[in-house]
Amino acid sequence: MSNNNRLSRSLSLEDNQETTILLKRRSDGIESEKDTGTKVQQKPENNSDVLTNSGNTSSSEPNNSARDPKPATSETPAGENSSPQETQPISVASTEKGANPLVVTNTNDSGAGSLREALENAKSGDTIRFAAELANKTITLNSELSIPAGKNLIIDGQGASNLTISGNNQTRLFYLNSTAATPTDLTIKNLTLANGSTSDRGGAISTTHQGSVTVENVDFINNNANLGGGAIFIAYEGNLTVKGSRFEGNKATAGNDERGAGAIAFWGPNNLTVTDSAFIGNEGINGGAINSLNGNMTIQNSQFVNNKTTAASYDSGNPNPFLRGYGGAIFADRASARDGAGGAIEISNSTFENNQGRGEGGAAYLYTGGQDRVSITRSVFENNQVLALPNGGNGGNGGGVVVMSNEVNRGLTITDSSFAGNKAAGQGGGLWMMNSPTQINNVTFSGNRAESLEKSGNGGAMALYGKTDIVNSTIAYNYAGWVGGGVSADNSPVSVKNTIFYKNTASNGTEGWGIQQHTNRALTDNGNNIQYPPKQTKNFNDTNATANITIADPKLGPLQESNGLLVHSVPSDSPAAGLGASSGASTASATPAPSSTDGDGSNATIGGNESTIASNSDPLQGTANNDSLSGGADNDILVGGMGSDTLTGGAGADRFVFQSAKEGIDRITDFSTADDTILISAAGFGGGLTADATLAASQFTVGTAATDADDRFIYNNADGSLFFDSDGTGSSAEVQIATLNGLPSLTNTDITVTS
Repeated sequence: MSNNNRLSRSLSLEDNQETTILLKRRSDGIESEKDTGTKVQQKPENNSDVLTNSGNTSSSEPNNSARDPKPATSETPAGENSSPQETQPISVASTEKGANPLVVTNTNDSGAGSLREALENAKSGDTIRFAAELANKTITLNSELSIPAGKNLIIDGQGASNLTISGNNQTRLFYLNSTAATPTDLTIKNLTLANGSTSDRGGAISTTHQGSVTVENVDFINNNANLGGGAIFIAYEGNLTVKGSRFEGNKATAGNDERGAGAIAFWGPNNLTVTDSAFIGNEGINGGAINSLNGNMTIQNSQFVNNKTTAASYDSGNPNPFLRGYGGAIFADRASARDGAGGAIEISNSTFENNQGRGEGGAAYLYTGGQDRVSITRSVFENNQVLALPNGGNGGNGGGVVVMSNEVNRGLTITDSSFAGNKAAGQGGGLWMMNSPTQINNVTFSGNRAESLEKSGNGGAMALYGKTDIVNSTIAYNYAGWVGGGVSADNSPVSVKNTIFYKNTASNGTEGWGIQQHTNRALTDNGNNIQYPPKQTKNFNDTNATANITIADPKLGPLQESNGLLVHSVPSDSPAAGLGASSGASTASATPAPSSTDGDGSNATIGGNESTIASNSDPLQGTANNDSLSGGADNDILVGGMGSDTLTGGAGADRFVFQSAKEGIDRITDFSTADDTILISAAGFGGGLTADATLAASQFTVGTAATDADDRFIYNNADGSLFFDSDGTGSSAEVQIATLNGLPSLTNTDITVTS
């Protein structure tokens, strides 16, 4: 598997559509140097949860509870007001219902036609736009732009592509005043915000109490804030929504502050939502990209690449300053206030690659309260690492993710995800968990490392300090410096079901005993697990992963990328391709899924995220779940059955069988119009299809909808979707049955109707 950064990764969503996150690059140059800013915002009282280490389990105990939010001042910070400018009327492009679109006509810092004057003249509810002549230009500010409390605005650069607003490394860009009496909303779209700087928080955008911000299609480039939120700071009881945006090269390290997030610092207890966005090369103290305090946090369809934290002692005036650097990409300190009803941290369809943390969490450090929960779905954590803190600090736990609480929380679920090539200087190469009842389902842990040769170097794939159930997962090629190359667990109940342990290793420090290679103790066996190789010694301390695990070589293929996840393929002649038949191995699966079967549909494949690959031309039959079937070099028959399946024919003349329009939406990854055929059951589909014949030309159309009453199959050649319509332009709705990757030039001759 290449270690090159994936700056674009397609991920299959729950609705079976694909979203590709494209990381935008501006054609115009952006200055990279960052000088210390001059604006100082009133700092709220510190309400940090103090985290302290306790032995090898890295217990983190908040010293002081989150205090009630204190409204920040709504006044403009000292030094904000510049000398008044004589103004001219700003041109009004048009009149829109509920808004007065003001048009900025030049790049001046102030005066007639400037952005500053537009903000001064705007009324709450107005939209500020930019003349087309400002495309590819830069508005350079001499001082920040202050928005009064109660003035809700939209600032939209859509009419002037690649327009940049720059602080010239001298000033913050936007300061949103807001109070409890007059909460204020700001929306910014289609702009680049660059080189903002402040000695306080929020280099590009900063708010006061209950200020809410939405940014959409905005690039935040090389902004700097000494205390946190290199790009954005949201004060207490505000909200932040980020859509389709890019954060690159933002920084917040100079102040050594606990909330020193490189890109976004968010103080709850409301909602932080990030979708379809990218965070690249940001740097902070806790949270290289994001630091979230006491708030619900939702991350969807986003990428975190090359972010990092810097180890720092904050509160250095105290007798015992705190040394931190947690969460290479994300640092979360609770999902709700200590006295709140509970909150959630949800990460889905996202990738974390080459991020670096210090002490805890190479990609993410997620601390929760007892009332909070965490979920990670269809996400990839690859080649992240956590280094030890200097001077005797935490030894480096959770190369991928740390999820922990000092009281048992509402749980952690990890579903349909991949942890590959992550490294921890201490323990938990992929995952480190404490006090979070955990469900792991259809997850691949491959090539993760816990590198310490001390007794703390446990759990190459995961180190678990709480009840855990592992189902339909693959734990392969992981390494621990001490014991438990696959899994290290304390005395909490840990069970495994339909899971593969493959070629995990542990050095036992410098002792070389050769024991506890896969796990540090025997886990609870809930059936249908495979291990290879078996334990290597007769030492009474040695153990297999479970007491009655099946010892057999599952013949895993190399790690590969498939539908946005990193997986090991399982050939159809593997002992894993049949072991889970009676135990429900095919639960809600990833893509490609572990729920593939042999030709008669009886033998479910165990393990996480695996494909079943044909070793000959026998039919491959899916189950009622979301399966992944892969043909070999021969002429294969692939029958997905119920569920949304992924079908790969491989070489040869392959046939993809659809028995009903109600089976789900399958994805055909490699359909060849020269060789392959789609087989449709006349009995299962109905609609007057003629059996044992090529589909009639009159029953096939290319487009988005039926064009006459005869049409039965509609192929959208713009996105590869294939639909069935039982009555053409009649009242019955069309039903999607498949998506064809690569947009082949499908015609009626590629479809054969069977009986």
